[in-house]
Amino acid sequence: MFQNHLILKTYFVLFLMLSSVHYSQNYSLKKLDSINEDYRLKGKLEEAIDFSSKALDNFKKTKNTEGIVITNIYIANHLITIGKYKEGLQYLDDAKDDINNINNPLFSSRLYTEYGRYYSLINLFKQSNKNLNKAIQYLNKVKDREVKRGYLYYNYSWKWFNFEMLKKPDSAYSMRNKCLLLATNRTIVYTKIADDFITRKVYLDSAEYYLNKSLQANNKNLPYEKSRTLEIFGNLYKTKGEYNKALDYYIQSLEISQKIKRKFDIRSGYKNISDTYKLLGNTEESQKYFLKFTVLNDSINFNEQKVMGKTIERLLQEKEQEERNKFYLLGGVIFIIFLGLVYFIRKKNIKNQKKKDKLIETQSLETEQLKKKVSHSFDEITELAKNGDPFFMIKFKELFHDFYEKLIIQSPDLTEHDVRSCAYIKLELNNKDISRLENVTVRAIQTKRYRLKKKLNLPADVDLVKWIIEL
Repeated sequence: MFQNHLILKTYFVLFLMLSSVHYSQNYSLKKLDSINEDYRLKGKLEEAIDFSSKALDNFKKTKNTEGIVITNIYIANHLITIGKYKEGLQYLDDAKDDINNINNPLFSSRLYTEYGRYYSLINLFKQSNKNLNKAIQYLNKVKDREVKRGYLYYNYSWKWFNFEMLKKPDSAYSMRNKCLLLATNRTIVYTKIADDFITRKVYLDSAEYYLNKSLQANNKNLPYEKSRTLEIFGNLYKTKGEYNKALDYYIQSLEISQKIKRKFDIRSGYKNISDTYKLLGNTEESQKYFLKFTVLNDSINFNEQKVMGKTIERLLQEKEQEERNKFYLLGGVIFIIFLGLVYFIRKKNIKNQKKKDKLIETQSLETEQLKKKVSHSFDEITELAKNGDPFFMIKFKELFHDFYEKLIIQSPDLTEHDVRSCAYIKLELNNKDISRLENVTVRAIQTKRYRLKKKLNLPADVDLVKWIIEL
């Protein structure tokens, strides 16, 4: 009998070991989510870290970048939850190093959500909101509505907390409304509404109403949510002056927080119990829990201080990188504007040059046509002169209008006969042709030219023929 029992026990142990091996080696992304969530809900965060670390090694061996990214995020989440900020931040940074190698907006969103959560827990609330806003931007690219809704709720709930810490009630109220719209499980939302009433010491009946709704909403009996609701019940009864009831709720809340190893909630539990014992006049128990609070608080603060220097350095590096990015962006914009201006000016110059070329071509054509016309008219009027045509001077004045105007300006007292003589010279008629037309000798022509030069007030060294031709 004993031997059979021993065999059965051996088989049972072997079965558990094999199941455990199988459980830890199943590293698909879908299974990774469910296993980590299962560990989280049970408060088995150290087991979750161990499992995720083995999964991370596996993903690195198979070079599964998505697996590496999400596993780093999971490990960071668990480490930050148990107060190991420095280690958690390193895993987030490792995930960030690989995030650009994949195109997964959900994973990018989850990364910045964890950064936001990290900064909120070390009281850098503005920096937290900055990262949560990035997470929300990535979530807007996620196509699965239910998944998007769940993570939007999570981000808005952290922003709600941050705005409360920043003393921005309007913004906090806005985030509360968004959480109410998005929440599928309103346990925490109801708890936070009740806590707000209790903190302001108003509508205490409404606070109790929302706390009862919170308990009803937690139909899965989630441990963190339950511990939080019990803590706020304690706050309610402490505000009402019912200290024994308050103490009972605080102790219940602390027991759950210790079970799921949430250091921040354990710290709050110690402080609440210490304060309540003090109100009940039990100094010994009050000091006992205050000592526990002090030790844990110093430990948490020490961890915060350890990462604060690195965090500040990181923020400064991010700011420097942002300034560099702005500089590069500004330089890029200026360069693009410069190229645009160069292109525009070049295009305009080419267009103007084409216009000029076309104008020159047109003018050249017109000049050529005019030359032909003038040449034809010149020949025609020369023939009129040689033939002694009575319309010669009329045609000459039409064709050489500018010449005639300048000639009269030079010497207004020129006679019609003087102008005719100038016209003959302009048309470059030789003395023989002119003497024939005028019916005079060549000598007489030379005498006329001498008198004409005097009338035109030309210096002695100026050649009359050349002057008239160039006029």
